[in-house]
Amino acid sequence: MSGDLINNLFAERTAVMLAPMARTTDSAFRRLCRRHGCDLVFTEMATAEGILEDSSTMYRLVTFHPDERPVAIQLTGGSATATAHAVARLVRSHRPSVIDINAGCPVPNICSRGCGAALLSDPLKLSETIGAVVKAAGNTPVSIKIRATGQGAAVQPAQIGRIAEESGARFITVHARTRSDSYSTCANWDYIAAVKQAVAIPVVGNGDVFCVEDAVKMKQRTNVDGIMIARGALGRPWLFNQCRAVLQGDPLPPAPTQQEHLEMIDDYVREAFIWLGEVPAINYVRKHVSWFTHNLNGSERLRTAIFTARDPQQIRDILKSYASDLIDGKFADELPRKDIEDIFRTKISFWRELDRDLIRG
Repeated sequence: MSGDLINNLFAERTAVMLAPMARTTDSAFRRLCRRHGCDLVFTEMATAEGILEDSSTMYRLVTFHPDERPVAIQLTGGSATATAHAVARLVRSHRPSVIDINAGCPVPNICSRGCGAALLSDPLKLSETIGAVVKAAGNTPVSIKIRATGQGAAVQPAQIGRIAEESGARFITVHARTRSDSYSTCANWDYIAAVKQAVAIPVVGNGDVFCVEDAVKMKQRTNVDGIMIARGALGRPWLFNQCRAVLQGDPLPPAPTQQEHLEMIDDYVREAFIWLGEVPAINYVRKHVSWFTHNLNGSERLRTAIFTARDPQQIRDILKSYASDLIDGKFADELPRKDIEDIFRTKISFWRELDRDLIRG
């Protein structure tokens, strides 16, 4: 994208983005989503303190492939000073397209350090953090991700949105669940609409978008400028192209053929092993193969084999054999479970319910 990235991102249509998900949205998957119409991807969240301590784990999280651009580095921090120093360092070393402040992560060990969603209960600290990051980022645009705070909260999302805008954020993403909500709790899009009405900068909605129809409904109910897809994209990177087309009034692109579906799996597995390393990639590959194949014939047998395999080459051989047998129709009588789609929507780690005794790592 040439010119001003943010203006271009939201100028002519509703942007579609991939949500960052811990231990899930690795570089190989982000690249796959970019190739299938995702406008902006985000690295997995890192902490400012970890960056300043030169943590190899944190640096791995924020490292991205050139093919991911435009890409945002997502960061959270316990203090404005630490977050700004980490941002300055990453802007110099990684040159991300966007810096995204995470003020929405509900994980207790993150919030207990004053990071993530804990920032929402301290408007002054939030404002100071955004302002310091904007200054440290220089010409790199800064965005922020927040979440719903609940009806009784002292600070409501609309107020947080205004604080973010006044402090220099270029766009806001609103996750429509509170800190205490679980995945089984329906996202309340009214929180997104409230922020959209309160600010002039672009607002991105996040929560319960699993299909094109969901994206259209969110757009109609909230008038958002962008839609961020999380669990709905797992195993379905083509959802971005479909949402883009329908949201701009074009016909719905067809879902991939079986052969195209298998090629996507092959692309992901190959790139994951290269990027993450043979052994570290195994758990990522297991998860993504489960998501990619959850509604294909023979998928339960495949999960059993994948989750008991220890060697990367063994996994490659299993996938090659599965693809050949699927194409030859050998799984015609091994249909996916009828309830698999409902399980997929409510449990990000759905295979843990189906194959719990097979999980070893």
